[in-house]
Amino acid sequence: MYKDEKLTNFRLIAHALQSTAPTTLTRSDAISGPIVEELKDLGQFTELAYSIIPLDFAFAHMRVLAGEGFPLEGYEALCDARLVSELRSQNAGVLTYIAYRERENQLVVAFAGTATLTQVYYDLFANLRAYPGQKKTNVHSGFWSIYASLQPRLTQEIKDALGKYPDVREVVLAGHSMGGALAYLLGMDLLGGGERVAEVVNIVTFGCPRVGDKGLLEYWWGVKGRYEEKYGVDAVREHTVRAHKDGVPALPPLWMGYRHLCRNPLYFAHNTLFRVPESDRDFGLFNAVAPEGAEASEHPKGGHNYYNGRDMERGARRMGWLEGVLKTGEEGWVERYREKARRWEVARR
Repeated sequence: MYKDEKLTNFRLIAHALQSTAPTTLTRSDAISGPIVEELKDLGQFTELAYSIIPLDFAFAHMRVLAGEGFPLEGYEALCDARLVSELRSQNAGVLTYIAYRERENQLVVAFAGTATLTQVYYDLFANLRAYPGQKKTNVHSGFWSIYASLQPRLTQEIKDALGKYPDVREVVLAGHSMGGALAYLLGMDLLGGGERVAEVVNIVTFGCPRVGDKGLLEYWWGVKGRYEEKYGVDAVREHTVRAHKDGVPALPPLWMGYRHLCRNPLYFAHNTLFRVPESDRDFGLFNAVAPEGAEASEHPKGGHNYYNGRDMERGARRMGWLEGVLKTGEEGWVERYREKARRWEVARR
């Protein structure tokens, strides 16, 4: 599997910049049940945000694309979702889309992470700048620039979608990598406005880098706390997942003044989610003991593209095949895609 890697998985950065937490995560820290399954489902939306094929085509053919051998194999949560809208940031072309899940009474706002050299530039533009309207509160300049170019239209799209689907109980803000940082910045705006967004606002990130300094951390905790005080402790949910040997959560480094925002992040190792104590929330590496009966991980080396037991490398490779097939026309694309996949399997033997 690892010999087919083409994407950057940041394992070297994990070794270079992350230290191992003093706490060993054990089966008493492992979580299971509905939260695990929910995060697996929502992770499908963040991974689709990287799609190089048009989203309207993907949603129109989702049952096929989620089938065996296709790019979104096993992504069943996407099959009953409906694309509401999509937009790209003006300055870096970062894709964001909104999907409606009728069965779950849920609106998902999904952000893509870094996928182009232009977006890498914004990642590296990591000097801290003042967060608007707050003293001694600073945010990553590149992330803020991207978010600011999305914010006016995106907040209006969310408002319009909530008006169109009045049964929505939960709004999910989700992203992988840089997309997680953008999800947090949107969360600050939505919760900080004072008005109730929905019964529940759920922040879900995978491999999220640090977004700002201690001032931003305190600002986020204050915004979240005031919102919960006004609307109830269950009005906000927050799930920040880091994978074993994923170096992206180590960026930008602590010595630049950056801090993570989530009090109790989650750590994905041994095919298991562990809850990290608040005292260790800025660590990126943990000694973790697999719970008894846990399935062996298919991706034991870890890295940035192996969350929820899935292989984003494989998905990206298959998306590339599909993009090539569609360039020759949509008619007969299923058969042409299958032939492309068959030839790759033969060549790989």
